Amino acid sequence: MGTPAPATVKGRFIPQPHYFLCRRVLMRLERMQNLIRLREPWERDLARPDPAVPETDIHGREIALAREINRLIPLIVHHLDLAGISTEAVGQDWDEHFDGQQMTRRQVERNWNVFEDYFELSARSDSYQLQMQALERGIGWYSVRKERAFWELFSPISWIAFVIQIPIKALERAGVPMEDASSKGVLGIAWVLRLSMLTLLGLACAKLGLSIPWDKIAALFK
Repeated sequence: MGTPAPATVKGRFIPQPHYFLCRRVLMRLERMQNLIRLREPWERDLARPDPAVPETDIHGREIALAREINRLIPLIVHHLDLAGISTEAVGQDWDEHFDGQQMTRRQVERNWNVFEDYFELSARSDSYQLQMQALERGIGWYSVRKERAFWELFSPISWIAFVIQIPIKALERAGVPMEDASSKGVLGIAWVLRLSMLTLLGLACAKLGLSIPWDKIAALFK
């Protein structure tokens, strides 16, 4: 396989994770970085002992490293994708074909994922550099996001936005497709806002001793 190069990823909307999620993601990214350093022959001086990986039993150590890395791979790919950080690479691979008489080999271009294909790319310094690069970018992105998300914990706007998202999240949990959930969720939010305004209007009119214009209110629901 030739040297993989980062693939291009189109720009897209990046969801904003909350403070506590950022903390969990940073722990996973830093642990993944440490596990890879423990397993690969580069930068082992930067690695720290991991409680799930034995230090003396060589065979058990390799099994534990492979197990812990495999458990983290789906999470790492997901977290980096949410941050808009590419984990894709393009390189060369060998394609073997037997035509009935002889085996032929030719080089073909292949798309790799530096984490999902980690064990195929293992022990390659170029792949290791791409993995460290992606993890460092993820650590940087989630560190900055965590700082901002901390102050959002005290923002009334953030709490209002959280409450408004509840109908959409509920529809998604019920199995409604994301596109349908968003449209139905927006309609649900609109009705909630209308009812809230109706309640506030009724309370204000009652407080001021005014008659409630039901005909105009009914027009809001047409």
